[in-house]
Amino acid sequence: MEHRIAVHVVLVYMVGLFHGTTGTMYMDDHCGDTIQHIGDRMYSQYSRYYDNNMDCRTTLKAASDYQRISIDFDWIDIDSNIYGCPDYLEVYDGPNMSSPLLKRLCGRYEPIDILSSGQYLMLRLKTDAYIIENGFNLVFTSFYDRQNSPHTCNGSDQYRCDSYRCIDSSLQCDGRDNCGDKSDEHDCSGWVSVWSIFFIAIGILIVATCGLMCICACCAYCLTACQKKNTNVVTSSSTVVTETVDSTQDMEFQTTNESTDTSLPPTNTSLPQPPPYAYYLPPPSYNAAFSYEEENSLPPKPDTF
Repeated sequence: MEHRIAVHVVLVYMVGLFHGTTGTMYMDDHCGDTIQHIGDRMYSQYSRYYDNNMDCRTTLKAASDYQRISIDFDWIDIDSNIYGCPDYLEVYDGPNMSSPLLKRLCGRYEPIDILSSGQYLMLRLKTDAYIIENGFNLVFTSFYDRQNSPHTCNGSDQYRCDSYRCIDSSLQCDGRDNCGDKSDEHDCSGWVSVWSIFFIAIGILIVATCGLMCICACCAYCLTACQKKNTNVVTSSSTVVTETVDSTQDMEFQTTNESTDTSLPPTNTSLPQPPPYAYYLPPPSYNAAFSYEEENSLPPKPDTF
């Protein structure tokens, strides 16, 4: 029961996207009104929770004479405790509170269907100033009772339910139990209801969103990979340039060293050195008229140098 309430509360928000176009009604929008309709779905309120200190009264009237009103609850979630019903929904068999009280509902459960004896049913939602809950979700339908009514089902604009009810033919295959036994929702393979279109649209939207997210994730991954690759290429290029510069500097250093090494080594003064070129002459011929026997003697200078 609780998961059904949660699902239907979510649906209230989803239906809100189409608020005013799907025909769904909200009781707090019609406080003090009389609604005459062939049948529709009604929630207690449009928001997630009903309000505090409510005293909302709405009268349902059958679409035609001799018709009655049926209420089929999908779920109900109204505050209750061990002492009773601080919040409650009352259903009267007539147009006002002077009519017989059929039900006073609170708690969280799925109550049985409620039928009017005549053309009217009145709903009253009363809440206190404390705890608030989700409210209720019901389907009301105007119908002819074939057993207790002089009216017989017209095949052109009436649908015959297995429960001996005649409802408007437009209510067939609308995703709602208008007959009370779901016979109006049988053999609907060729029908596409508003809810079916709604859920198909939501499914397409979800699939499209997931696809778009996947595409964005792939693009982000590819962009990151490309940026990382470009960073690696720039780093490699910088390394090559650095190595080239270092190699060039090494070569220049070696060339400088080689050019420095080509200079003459320093003179070792500890070894006897030959005299300067200007004073170095070849030895005289063998028949020379002088000799070197005298100590510290020098040969005479030649006539020509």
